[in-house]
Amino acid sequence: MSAFEEIKLASVTSLVDAQAPGLGRADIAIVFGTSLPDPVPHAARLFHEGITPVIAVTGGTSRINPAHNEAERHAALLTAAGVPAGQLIIEPNSTHTLENVQFVCPLIEARLGSIQTAIVVVKWYHRRAVMILARHMPSLQRIYAVCYEPAAEDDRGQVTRANWPSTSGATRVWKEYRYILSMVDAGFDPLSRAGDGWLRTRP
Repeated sequence: MSAFEEIKLASVTSLVDAQAPGLGRADIAIVFGTSLPDPVPHAARLFHEGITPVIAVTGGTSRINPAHNEAERHAALLTAAGVPAGQLIIEPNSTHTLENVQFVCPLIEARLGSIQTAIVVVKWYHRRAVMILARHMPSLQRIYAVCYEPAAEDDRGQVTRANWPSTSGATRVWKEYRYILSMVDAGFDPLSRAGDGWLRTRP
């Protein structure tokens, strides 16, 4: 691989990466829809450590396993992990990231009002989830991110920041890259990586 190619891949990785420095107390943690159980331990830890009092889970019928509803499955795993059902907000109808946000935001606002801080629990390359959430919930001033490395679709390990170009996740990462570029070009990027999470720098 040439130096130019290495720089290009590094810039792609940086642009799609949802991670931002720091983690602090937040009004809510939001688990974005996925058929994977991976985000559950992270969300449960945030609750048990007192970092957030409420967890929202999103996602409708799983494309991989139609017998599972993503939000309901995550809710069941969270209650099994000791998170009281009363501390959960369940959004079970969305089919993609934009709907995750559009459908869960009214539920959050009905329960908590206009919140200022949130934690997203997402795949590491899912920065657009952070951007979409900020766009559709203008009261948010700071968003923390807890990221995980998802399993590769071919079941050959995980998709990481280091290995993604050679995994089955490469197509997804490139898709995320193009999507985020289009959002940036359209002016839909009101956030910057601050010393502590993603900070809103403009409306």
